[in-house]
Amino acid sequence: MNIQVEQAVFTSARTTRQEGYQLVSTSPGITAENAHQLTIWGPAHDSLLRDDLSASSVNFHPISADKYCISRTIAGQSEYSARSGRQVYTHCLIIDRENFAKFANNPFRVLSAATASGEMRLKTVYPPRMQTLRLFPVGKPIDFKLFEKSRTNGQPYRLTSWFEAALREPRIVLTGYSSDDGLLAEFFNLLPVEVRPEFSFSTGLKFSQRRPFRILGLQANIEERKRAVRQEAIRLVDLSHPPMEGHLHRHGWANWVLVALRSNLPASAINLMSQLRPDLTLDGLDDLGRKLQVQLTSMEEDEAALAQQLLEEGPEGDEVVSASASKSPPAKDTARQPFRILGHAAHTKFAGSQQNVVSHQLEADSPALLIEGLTSSQRDKLQQLDHLVITSISGRIDSLAQLQGLWPEIRNEIDPEIRLKVQELYLAFALSAWEKMNQTRPDRSLKLATTALDVLTLIFDQPV
Repeated sequence: MNIQVEQAVFTSARTTRQEGYQLVSTSPGITAENAHQLTIWGPAHDSLLRDDLSASSVNFHPISADKYCISRTIAGQSEYSARSGRQVYTHCLIIDRENFAKFANNPFRVLSAATASGEMRLKTVYPPRMQTLRLFPVGKPIDFKLFEKSRTNGQPYRLTSWFEAALREPRIVLTGYSSDDGLLAEFFNLLPVEVRPEFSFSTGLKFSQRRPFRILGLQANIEERKRAVRQEAIRLVDLSHPPMEGHLHRHGWANWVLVALRSNLPASAINLMSQLRPDLTLDGLDDLGRKLQVQLTSMEEDEAALAQQLLEEGPEGDEVVSASASKSPPAKDTARQPFRILGHAAHTKFAGSQQNVVSHQLEADSPALLIEGLTSSQRDKLQQLDHLVITSISGRIDSLAQLQGLWPEIRNEIDPEIRLKVQELYLAFALSAWEKMNQTRPDRSLKLATTALDVLTLIFDQPV
């Protein structure tokens, strides 16, 4: 499947039409309105953050209701006018909404395909007419290897901090990172396909009011950072010092990013994220993130087999296209994988199942089985809560993050009278778990006390 992509070059030149920065070459599908928008967004002299020959920027933004521009800006040849500095050379790729979906709505996929075609090389002669490109989309919606890279060092916390700001603020400035464009690629890799077009960005251009990117990467440029914040009061996100602690009121998708990257089930997390949700919008990300945190605890697939499937290269296919192009109702999140309830010996529903870790460790009944007046769904979720309370106290950060997503959902579903009973039982339950673990691991008593306090603070985060 080859996809039609238009192209244009914006740079400084003397042509038969004019002198200075202009669209020097365009392919046949570039309309007059497209050209007007590309000229408005086009970076002119001294627009790159760095002034060395290796300076570059990858940029992404809409140019109409159904077309997007993916561009790469570099330092070109010497200015024709002999003024100081080199020309700023921007090669633009224009793709419509339907075809962009075939690249999983990922600007880096389009740019990679165009680069592989050889068409992104710096041109020193500018024919007025360029050819329309035919590009081939490859790969899966979420790149497993790139996902694994995001799990290393402190990257989960940097990305979580970034998502928290990007999902709550209309525009943000990124600072405190290197000039590697791969950081933006990691961000897009962790976004659902359906909402990726909402995040315009540049990775190496100076701030300009003519270019209202949603994410403006300013690397370590202090002066540009001050200018952007001073002129438009854009939220500043310093990735060199991300908060490492949990946050009870973190955005659901930001919290899911931390859970997914810290989980020991990365392939299962990717599998959940890759499910198509044609009607998903940014407003639905908070709720979706909390649901995925719960679903991850219920996954029963073979993790090794899933990882192998994800590593196998393959085309996007029509299923990815439907993520943005289809208007059919989205499948329910639980359709693919229902809750896997952790069995308790005392519960007839789970007769014959393996004894639950909670009963085994504490030799105590689950609070979920002691509370009357619950619906079947509420009891199921409380049994998930049992497991997360135990593993959170034992020190698993991904469990605490999942608990932060599950508890507000449960709290909002049950009646206030029942909620009080739930809180009382889980107070006793958490303290019992802490005491039991403390007996077996006295060397970790301080750590266990801290995590137990985190759990109790969460469960009692709001008055009944």
